[in-house]
Amino acid sequence: MLDALNDKYEGFTISKSGVDKHLKESCSYTLKRITRIPAKRNSSDVIELRFRAAEAWIKDSNISFMQNCIFIDVAGFNLHIVRSQDRSKKGEPAKVVVATTRGPSVSILGAICSLGVINVGLKVTKAGTKWKEFMAFLIHVMDVLDKHNLKGCNLVMDNAPIHKPEKITEEVSKRGYRIIYLPPYSPFLNPIEEFWAKVKTLVRRSPMTDRDNLVARIREAAEQVTPEDCQGWIRHAESFFERCLNKEELL
Repeated sequence: MLDALNDKYEGFTISKSGVDKHLKESCSYTLKRITRIPAKRNSSDVIELRFRAAEAWIKDSNISFMQNCIFIDVAGFNLHIVRSQDRSKKGEPAKVVVATTRGPSVSILGAICSLGVINVGLKVTKAGTKWKEFMAFLIHVMDVLDKHNLKGCNLVMDNAPIHKPEKITEEVSKRGYRIIYLPPYSPFLNPIEEFWAKVKTLVRRSPMTDRDNLVARIREAAEQVTPEDCQGWIRHAESFFERCLNKEELL
């Protein structure tokens, strides 16, 4: 951009800092971290699947994100998770001390609803979460729901292969629950995505060291999530329904 401006206008010169200042002050553009969006997120097939899903949810009187849905997903954490920005004196870099060893990766299975966090299951894994581990987690979630007189709720999750084995769907149905699979490439329709974002922010607040227990810190972060947090995330997910019905592209 800088070279193009200087070449186009004879006798005109502008510095890189000048362009940056103009973009910030006059155009309200700032430099931000890039969010990677899958190319298929807004393909015609995916947009159609979102439309059908939103239409079905609205028509089905037995589906209410706020009243009878449990949102389930898995996230990954590592000892090296750190905040990407921090404050420092002018002219001095912002530095943090991190663990010298990478540490184990932790797969976190979570379940939330409008009442708050239903369950968080943590397991150190070498190759991701297998379907049998996922089924064991679902069984525990359903046990908690039964205990609190919430039988019959809908279990909302993405369409990952580990969520779809016949033994899982049979077990869930036998227990009196129903699985609702989200359309592909639609994380904004699952409120638990914002739960993970808050938990990771809380975990990042202070640098991890070799003496830190990652699992304990994740548990502490999850305990700070309130029912009001969950309700806000659910309302945010519901706000996308109309846009799905309008077949809009969603980033």
